[in-house]
Amino acid sequence: MLYATAAENEAAHLVIFPYELAVVLSQICHLQVATLSPAETEAETAAMELDILLVNEDRAPRPWIIRIWKLAVRALFYQRIRRVGPLHPVLQAIGADLTHEFGRYKPGESAIEKSLALPLFLTGSLAISRSDRDAVQARWATLKPERGWQEPIALLRRMWAEMDETGDSIRWVSQVVTWISHALSP
Repeated sequence: MLYATAAENEAAHLVIFPYELAVVLSQICHLQVATLSPAETEAETAAMELDILLVNEDRAPRPWIIRIWKLAVRALFYQRIRRVGPLHPVLQAIGADLTHEFGRYKPGESAIEKSLALPLFLTGSLAISRSDRDAVQARWATLKPERGWQEPIALLRRMWAEMDETGDSIRWVSQVVTWISHALSP
């Protein structure tokens, strides 16, 4: 629902998800690397990462939410565009920063906690240590349950179990596609 004035509308978007990050998230999801030359790919991806880093969280009433979203979009960028797994040093740093940011506020502090489900899932996809995984599960439990709310945390637990069993890191995007194709095969 739109607010009465443009300023109120902009303020509402700043609280939850800045427009600039929405644009980059869309670009990440829609970039077709196979159709670009290596030089075009590098130019496009470098511009995307810079756009993420330049989002200003200081103008938001709750800057921690914007920091979480910036980190989450950057994690997705590295997973989808750079095609690196959770053990990559940049992703491990992003995961540590996400865990830190999620630990900075108290549950129930914000009416928009549900909007943080994707960043929390991405934090879990980067969690290697037991303490980071426990922190993700504890935070997930504080979010208000809705229909379909348990599937993402169940997926994370399945990924963690497979990582622990095999010793291999898992790229959640490709793993989800594999699990779905196995589930749908006759």
